[in-house]
Amino acid sequence: MSELDIDVMVKGPSKQDLEIESLRTQLARANEIISALSLETDNAITLQAERNQLKRDLAKANERVRELEAHNALLMQASWEMKEGKPDAFYKIKDARNTEPSDALNKFAIEQQVEVLYSAIGDLEEIKTSLEEGIVRNSLVSAIGYLKSKAEQLRKEQE
Repeated sequence: MSELDIDVMVKGPSKQDLEIESLRTQLARANEIISALSLETDNAITLQAERNQLKRDLAKANERVRELEAHNALLMQASWEMKEGKPDAFYKIKDARNTEPSDALNKFAIEQQVEVLYSAIGDLEEIKTSLEEGIVRNSLVSAIGYLKSKAEQLRKEQE
């Protein structure tokens, strides 16, 4: 044994040795904390990625629900028309059942636009009959012609 070892055994560890040991303990604890934080950070990143994926999945599911609701509305309208005795209602139901909801929704939207155009045409025709020849009546005739061509264009797109 050396004199230093005998001094340490007799006197105990020096103040410097105690500080070194304390620093080693603190360093070990700091390393444990860093490892734990690193693991928590990795978990947080994974959770964030999962959360983002769930948000995308939810958005897709919500879109699908909207499509199905529109498809259902189209079927409901067609069945109502069938009850009312409209002749083409049966074909609307058949078409709605054999198409994707988004296609049915587009078709429904176009049908609604065509109906609105024909309603406007009817209103303008009624106004036109009450007018005498002149610029306003001629403008209405032009507008009616335009609306009819637009309605036909929409019908062709629908097919």
